[in-house]
Amino acid sequence: RHWVRMFEFSKWRGGVPHIHALISGVADLRRDEAWRWWFDRYGINRILPYDPKLGAGFYLCKYVVKDLADIQFSQSLIVGKKVA
Repeated sequence: RHWVRMFEFSKWRGGVPHIHALISGVADLRRDEAWRWWFDRYGINRILPYDPKLGAGFYLCKYVVKDLADIQFSQSLIVGKKVA
């Protein structure tokens, strides 16, 4: 699995932290189970399926241009290497 995640502080919610992420290789997992796991540990969340018509740039760029606290890539994701 490969992933990239952006950790952001919501200014409009008083600095509440939240995470935006793209994760590959999870087609065999159920979103409702992942939602429950996260909710039980951390609270409110939203898990949406990836729309290939929009592309990864759509998901990433809209957060990269904001004031981000942190952005991280999985070790398995090498810049410049095409990921299947």
